[in-house]
Amino acid sequence: MELKEVFEKACDGRDIKEITELDLESAKSANLDGLPEELPELAIFNASNLGLDNLNGLPMMPKLHTLDLSENKLTGDALKVLIQKTPGLEQLNLCGNQIKTIDELKILSDVKSLLTLDLYENDVTQAANYREEVFKLMPKLRYLDGYDANNEEIEVSEADSNAEDGMSDVEDGDDDDVEEIGLSYLDSSKCLEEEDDSEDFQEKPRKRKAGPSDDAPEEKQAKDE
Repeated sequence: MELKEVFEKACDGRDIKEITELDLESAKSANLDGLPEELPELAIFNASNLGLDNLNGLPMMPKLHTLDLSENKLTGDALKVLIQKTPGLEQLNLCGNQIKTIDELKILSDVKSLLTLDLYENDVTQAANYREEVFKLMPKLRYLDGYDANNEEIEVSEADSNAEDGMSDVEDGDDDDVEEIGLSYLDSSKCLEEEDDSEDFQEKPRKRKAGPSDDAPEEKQAKDE
């Protein structure tokens, strides 16, 4: 389906100021042209598996905290727009894209609110000292591919709790909406069941999606195999 058609169906006649969660996964498009210039209340956005090779047309989303861009064709250059358009972004899923080098991720160091990043099925995960280098590049990052710098996996309950906290400032939300949103990022892509094949991180299979934590421990390097 065309992007605009999927968006209109998702809105279901609601004003864009009422949209707090948006799923465009059934659309196919190389970019996001055709979306409104701003989605002022949007908190969670699923744009996975659209065929995106750039983020042209990405709306201004000042309240967005969770963005799923998995299973697209994005490179690091496409991510520059996130700095301006998603100033409160906390959780970013980039699994299954075309990010090849650590240098391509440098732009994300300017997304100061980013806490959780998923990069499974990108060539960059095969880079030497991949995890160490990403945490060094983004010192505020708490979870990379579902694990913190100490290789501790985030608990689902912890992710849910933080998702609820992230929704506390969204007007007109109810408890059912919060519960659904808490799990939507966790279950958003096939990255759920993938294993990390990077050179310096092969001890643990990935079981769950990652989420932010208020108690991230200090960084230490993974055990050498």
